[in-house]
Amino acid sequence: MRPVARRRWRSPGLRAGVTLSFTVGASALATLTALGTHALTREHLLDQREDSALRQAYADASSVREGLRTAGLPVDDVLAAIAPPSGSELLVQRAGSWYSTSLDAGAADVPAPLREAVEAGSPATMWTQVQGRPVLAVGVPLPAVDAQFYEVADVQELHRTLGGGGGPGGGGRRGGRAPRAPPPPPPTTPSKS
Repeated sequence: MRPVARRRWRSPGLRAGVTLSFTVGASALATLTALGTHALTREHLLDQREDSALRQAYADASSVREGLRTAGLPVDDVLAAIAPPSGSELLVQRAGSWYSTSLDAGAADVPAPLREAVEAGSPATMWTQVQGRPVLAVGVPLPAVDAQFYEVADVQELHRTLGGGGGPGGGGRRGGRAPRAPPPPPPTTPSKS
C-alpha cells in the first residue's frame, strides 16, 4: 500500500495578495464615496426644502401682517385671501385665539417649543411630526399686529425620497429637534398707512 500524499496548503502568491488588496481597497473606497454622496445629497435636499418653506412663510406672514394692519380685516378673512401651498396649513395666534386655513389644523399642530420661541419674539423652524406625518413648521412673530404666524408644511414626499427612515420628522439628525432660528426675513418695503 502506497502512502497517501497529502497536499500541502500553499499560501497565495504575491499576485493573489496584491489583487486581493486592490479589491478590498476599491470596495472600501466605493462604499465611502457612496455614503458621502448620499449624506451630501440628503443635506442639500433638506436645506433646499427648508429654504423654500422659509421664503413661503415669510411671504405669507407679510401678507397676514399687512392685511391685519392696513385693512383691519378679521384674521379669518385675511387667511382666506391667502392660497397656501399644497399640503401646507397656515395658522395665526392672536389675542389667545387660533385661526387656520384648515378645519383639521389648530394649536396642537404647532409644537410647544416652536410656539415658545415665536412668542419670545424669534422666528424659528422645526422638523417634527404632526398627526403621524412628517412636517416642517415655521413660526414668525408679528409684533406690529400682536400675533404669531405659523406655516406647517407637509414633507412626506421628501421623507419618502430620503428612504422614509431617519429623515425629517422621523428621527435622525433633524427629526423633532428643538426649533432653530432661521436667517432673517428679506427686507420689505414699509407700507404707507
